[in-house]
Amino acid sequence: MESRIMRGECSETRLRSFLNDRLSEPETSRLADHLDHCEPCRKTLEQLAAGSRICAELRGSAPETVDAHVRRSPKIDELIALDFLGPSTKPGSLGRLGPYDVKEVLGRGAFGVVLKAFDPELSRFVAIKVLAAPFAVSAAARGRFAREARAAAAVVHENVVAIHAVDSWNGLPYLVMPCIAGRSLQERVDRDGPLAVKEVLRVGMQAALGLAAAHDQGLVHRDVKPSNILLENGVERVKLSDFGLARAVDDASQTQSGVIAGTPQYMSPEQARGEPVDHRSDLFSLGGVMYFMCAGRPPFRADSTPAVLRRVCDDRPRPLRDVNPDVPDWLAAIVDRLLAKNADGRFATASEVADVLKHHLADLQRTGTSAPLASSVPPPVRKRPRMTTLAGIVAASVVLFGLAVACAPNRPLALASSPADGGRLATLFNGFRSSNDRIIGSGVAATKVWDVADFTSVQIGSTFRAEITRGDAFKVTTSSDDNVVEHLRIVKEGKTLKIGLEPNLSFQFKEPLKAQIVLPLLEGLDASGSSRVALKGFRSDSDFKLHLSGASKVEGSMVVGNAVLDVSGSSQLTLAGSAGAARLNVSGASRLELDEFPIKECEVKLSGSSHIVLAVLSGRPFKASASGASHLEGSVDAADVMIKLDGSSVAKLQGKAASARLDASGASRLELAKLAFGEAAVKLTGSSHATVDAQKRLTYDLSAASRLDYAGAPTDLTGKKEKSSTIRQLP
Repeated sequence: MESRIMRGECSETRLRSFLNDRLSEPETSRLADHLDHCEPCRKTLEQLAAGSRICAELRGSAPETVDAHVRRSPKIDELIALDFLGPSTKPGSLGRLGPYDVKEVLGRGAFGVVLKAFDPELSRFVAIKVLAAPFAVSAAARGRFAREARAAAAVVHENVVAIHAVDSWNGLPYLVMPCIAGRSLQERVDRDGPLAVKEVLRVGMQAALGLAAAHDQGLVHRDVKPSNILLENGVERVKLSDFGLARAVDDASQTQSGVIAGTPQYMSPEQARGEPVDHRSDLFSLGGVMYFMCAGRPPFRADSTPAVLRRVCDDRPRPLRDVNPDVPDWLAAIVDRLLAKNADGRFATASEVADVLKHHLADLQRTGTSAPLASSVPPPVRKRPRMTTLAGIVAASVVLFGLAVACAPNRPLALASSPADGGRLATLFNGFRSSNDRIIGSGVAATKVWDVADFTSVQIGSTFRAEITRGDAFKVTTSSDDNVVEHLRIVKEGKTLKIGLEPNLSFQFKEPLKAQIVLPLLEGLDASGSSRVALKGFRSDSDFKLHLSGASKVEGSMVVGNAVLDVSGSSQLTLAGSAGAARLNVSGASRLELDEFPIKECEVKLSGSSHIVLAVLSGRPFKASASGASHLEGSVDAADVMIKLDGSSVAKLQGKAASARLDASGASRLELAKLAFGEAAVKLTGSSHATVDAQKRLTYDLSAASRLDYAGAPTDLTGKKEKSSTIRQLP
């Protein structure tokens, strides 16, 4: 077969750019996926890397290597060089990696090899993923490898492959994982064909639980596919693996170059378009995996990657029951909902998916009516005309999730015609409710004005798109489908206006669910359930409290006295204006952009891969703590600064302060060279790193493997350091 490098899709110039660290992280991730499937490109890259200085140093750093006849063992892929291993005296060992005796090669990816090894200290076999020497020359590849280790280590769950240790051997980083007895879901289906319904539910449920654990840590996996789902003891225990592309929600670095990363057949439409993604992108990928388990083939196939991406964005997959008639209608409906083009049309969370699958699995186990799915070869895929408008894409996704079905397995489905789909019958899933509990929008817009006044706080649930504006009088207006409006619930409790939908019902909207609220003074806002809120024109000296959760988004402008901002669950907040004093509590991969919202006195707490950009402009104290893989950046002009980082968090600030107390642990980084201090006290533990500018006095306490770089020429430089730590003055 003609190599893709010969066709110019992965040129030698591009490979050299990778080795010279001239590719962005998304481009590097895309290249990694290509190298996973292109042997000629891997060979070319290894040849290009072999002559590099860094690679030579890495290869020469080991005092001895394993014998050549050992490396030619027939158990080993001939393409995998193991000359980074040290010698071992153990019989049957291929060599030694740190304290581990390597027994065999389990596989290889684009940037490394996976080895089976014996851990003599704990008397157990482990799997070791090693960044291959040719690729250790690239900072981008090393960063991707380290990111996988940090992301996977942050998720502790029985359905996620655990990380036992992260270390390096002669300059090559590696991570140690349990050695799982079993095969990947990809291998299982390739060998046996589609799975039985019970197995589909069992694998899907456990994969969803693993994703839920990752999402709870604010991570989006971004590469959920059958080869990254490991089956231990058949399908009794499922493990989600390979967090090499995992990122905090809405990490801009994933899309800044316009390059996408992931596996095309299973990525979501928003990921395929290079747009920011949240946890619901993983749910689309999970739907693709479940389709694969049922059909024995991916939902989207084509002759080239661009063609696959076009199908992901524009086409509905072939109906599961057309591919395999033995798939129950209710299971096909679940998969359809997961594969909705519009993220709002999918399940809300991975936990919800797990609950639904658990419910059906329990029913099947109780009735014993499950049957294996047929493994017949599917007929050729029919060509479908490309949808040319966003409205067409959204309409298709609406059809996919709009009609209710009874959930009891093997029960006949309630079907209804969709006028927007030419009368074609559509089957849709609705949790555990009967079809009578679902309200399907009429498509006829209706507006309602509510007689309510004298409130200063607003609570918004569901999926409202709300606009809250300052005005002299109170006015509340809602709009949606005319048969949905009657189910809106607007109540006032004390000084709080609560906006939501009638409980115990589910809805399919054809007209957007909107609210317009006008009031003189806003002192509180609570938004949840993926709601979107715009704030306009509020200026007062009153205090303001904000609570965001459930992937909600708030943006706008306001001037307030003191503010308490509590943001969680992958939510986003973008504000302009100002505040006197503010306390910020941010968790769950949420993102705050407050660089145009200067605060006079500020206290910040970040956790769970959250990200905040702020501006603190006063002579008052500034306090910040960050854990997980959180990121703090912005400008600070303060009297005193106190920053504490843990995990792999980063603080990148500029400005000035009279004094600072800085504490970083784990693999955290304090990038404060542009934040000038009169005096600073720095404590570093683990492999943390700090860069500071102290003009007068700098005291330090450095543990092993930590590093302190300082600018300026402090007149008083004192402290203590362990032997392997580093302190140096910047030029």
